[in-house]
Order: sequence, then structure tokens, then C-alpha cells
Amino acid sequence: HATQASIELKYIPDLLQVLVHDDGQGFVVDQHNPDLNHNSHSSLGLLGMRERATLIGATLSITSSLSKGCTIFLSLPLKAS
Repeated sequence: HATQASIELKYIPDLLQVLVHDDGQGFVVDQHNPDLNHNSHSSLGLLGMRERATLIGATLSITSSLSKGCTIFLSLPLKAS
């Protein structure tokens, strides 16, 4: 139910950062297991995002709260070629 979303990309030498934010309905992130949200069908999507980030050596954080949208932050170290 978001009406707006933003994507911010930052390239810092040796690091790529991606920030995605929306103003949707949000959800409660389980503090003990942030990969799974017991009352959401999107929990497997969140778990998949975290698994894919790990596979490429990135870190992923997800913050959200009811009525305040969601923010996803990805940080990917870049290796010298």
C-alpha cells in the first residue's frame, strides 16, 4: 500500500550501498529472528533477499514498523580487479 518509494545508490571506493525506502503500511520485524515475520506472506521474500545478499558477500538490514513503511539497506564491499 505504499504511495512513494525511493532508491538511493552510493558508490564509495571499495563499497556499494543501496538504500530502498517506502511509505507503506510496514510490518513488525521479529527481533529474535529478523529473517522471518510470523504474520506476513513476505517472510520468505525477506529471507531470500538476505540469503542472496550473503551469497554475494553483502550485508542486508531491514527496518520497519507499522504505519511507517520499510527501509532496506544493502552494503556490498567491492573487490579490486
